Parts: sequence; structure tokens; C-alpha cells
Amino acid sequence: MAIVVSTLLLFTILILFLTKKIFSKKVKKRIYITCGILLLLSIIYDIGYFFLYTNNFKNSIYVVTKNTSKNTLSYYEVNDRKYERKANKFEYENNETITFQNCFESYIDRNKNKVLNKRMEECKILDSNNSEMESDETIENIINLISDLEHDIMKAKAIKVEENYYVVVALNVNLWSPYDLYKYENNKLRKLYTFDDEDIIGIKERD
Repeated sequence: MAIVVSTLLLFTILILFLTKKIFSKKVKKRIYITCGILLLLSIIYDIGYFFLYTNNFKNSIYVVTKNTSKNTLSYYEVNDRKYERKANKFEYENNETITFQNCFESYIDRNKNKVLNKRMEECKILDSNNSEMESDETIENIINLISDLEHDIMKAKAIKVEENYYVVVALNVNLWSPYDLYKYENNKLRKLYTFDDEDIIGIKERD
């Protein structure tokens, strides 16, 4: 937002310079001073936004991804404000992967002009050993929440860490391969980050 404001202010100053004959020197001076102050404030806002908001990793998790094209592993730290940064290699334990197989079917809603999803009766829930497992209220709620998402779902899974559930949804979208990472909390899916062509295979929570 602040970047847009800065650009508009610079554009305004440029227009004033090109049309300088329209205004008196006194009016132009006031306009330049006002624009300069607003520009300075927007720059300060930009810097503060980056260091105090986007670059705040006090509430974050560590994520291991696997590139689906190159099979390479990457390590990230993802904060609660949808930003990530590279992390050193780390070990992750107590990860239980729950795969949702044949659980979703996409369809086009002509009225809304959107690709939506519905839950399938053939839905199977597989554990980390690829064996079918019993469902529970939490897993059922997660599946239903995933089915409410837009776009064609290629695959979906949950990664349970201790008592917390993280949800990974791979979407079928043109031009890129998004893998959306959510945290299940308060009976909702809260989006954390979207990786391009990188499947999430492990999560470590902060101590």
C-alpha cells in the first residue's frame, strides 16, 4: 500500500514539474512541501512495515519442502504473516502424515464462474504407512474445510505435529504448481504460505 502511495506521489511531483507554469511559486512550494512530507512518511512506513511486520518471525514454524521437479529439499522458516525465509538444515520429529485419497472432485459453478470442490463418498484416509485409518471429528472437519476451497485439488494431506494439524493442498492451476500450507485452528484453515512446485514433507514447531 505504501509503495503505491510513494509511486503516486512521485508521479504527482513529476506532473507538477511538467506543468509548473500553471501554479504560482507560493502554491508550488506548498504542494512540494506537502508531497515531500507524505513521501517521507510513506518511506518510513515501508521500512517499518518490513522490519516490524513482514520480517517478524517470533511466531513461526520450520518447513521442509521437496521440489517436485528436481527432488531437492529446501528448509524454510515461515511466520504467521505469510512470509518465509531460508533456514539452516534441521531435523524434524513427531510428524504424522495423513493423506486424503480420492476425497475431492472439482466442478465448474457456472453461476459463480468458479472452480469449486465437493467431497466424494470414496474418500479414504491413509496414515504414514499408506494404510487406511479410522477417521475422527477433527479429520472429518479438515476434509470438509478442504472441500470448500476453490480451484481443482490435485492432492491433499495433513501433517500432525504433536496435537496440531497442518494441511497441505496441491492445486491444479495454469502456469505454476501451488502448494498451499494451512494451519488448522479454531475449526478453520488459516493459510500460512504458498510454495511453487514444492511439496511440504515435514514441519518443526518452535520450542
